[in-house]
Amino acid sequence: MATKKLLWHQAEFVTSAFNEKQFPKLISSKHLLLKEIAVCGRSNVGKSTLLNCLFGSKTLVKTSSTPGKTQSVNFFKVDDFVTFVDLPGYGFAQVPMKEKANWAKLIQNYLLKREQLALFLVLLDIRRTPNEDDLLLINWAKNYQKPYFVIFTKTDKVTQKERNQYVQKALELISDETCPVFFHSNKTH
Repeated sequence: MATKKLLWHQAEFVTSAFNEKQFPKLISSKHLLLKEIAVCGRSNVGKSTLLNCLFGSKTLVKTSSTPGKTQSVNFFKVDDFVTFVDLPGYGFAQVPMKEKANWAKLIQNYLLKREQLALFLVLLDIRRTPNEDDLLLINWAKNYQKPYFVIFTKTDKVTQKERNQYVQKALELISDETCPVFFHSNKTH
């Protein structure tokens, strides 16, 4: 198999933040605040898997088949260029309601207060209809005029016909004809 060419040389884990005070302020070698790309989505949608693929690694970002394993906001610096931010998933993680509420507050604080936030990657499992939380996140991005992309994950688990049907239904619910859409499969990258 041919080696995949990456657009950068090195991705590195910076820190995990469990509260707003722990969010780092990452500065480039040119003394500029690094822009951030937030990776958002339901628990177990494939956020960490996508990041590992983008970073050309299998282990830099911890992955699990158990929903709710990412319990902090995790920062990854890519070269001296940008920071990717892996947010905790929302939805069906098997954790106490108090913990889910803490995650929601942590995510909300990140989204509302990060001046360096430049882009959202909203991940949707192609087999699932976007739920209320998915649509709230997307509508929040639209209302605050934050750029976002929708990335459908787990595309290898459906046929081409099913893929087209699921995407059409999801895009009708999102109701944004200008939204850039991408697809990811862990098998084919």
